[in-house]
Amino acid sequence: MEILHLLIGIKKLSNQMFLDCDSLKNIVIPNTVTEMGQYVFANCISLTNVVLSNSLKEIPSYSFFGCYSLANIIIPDSVRIIGNYVFERCNKLTKLVAIGEGNNFSEEDGEEDCRIAFMYIKS
Repeated sequence: MEILHLLIGIKKLSNQMFLDCDSLKNIVIPNTVTEMGQYVFANCISLTNVVLSNSLKEIPSYSFFGCYSLANIIIPDSVRIIGNYVFERCNKLTKLVAIGEGNNFSEEDGEEDCRIAFMYIKS
């Protein structure tokens, strides 16, 4: 499964829903999704592109842990909280773009294995 388009109407992605799905490369999360569980995409080693829901309020801890191929991500305005170790072991992540005001990002968001060279918060 290289590209996954989730059905419109899904509201929650459960804990570990795509854990260790090593063939997943791209995912589009519809705007109906308001909640994601922990480890939802952890260890998806081929994941390169994620389009997050514009209705998502939080990116929980370990959501993208071990996604070695993830190079950049755009975080929509709706996200207010990013949990701990979300991007731990995302070795190719070099660009993080957060859109909007009021985001509550902590020091743990870009962990030691993460090489974020550019973080832009656009309001």
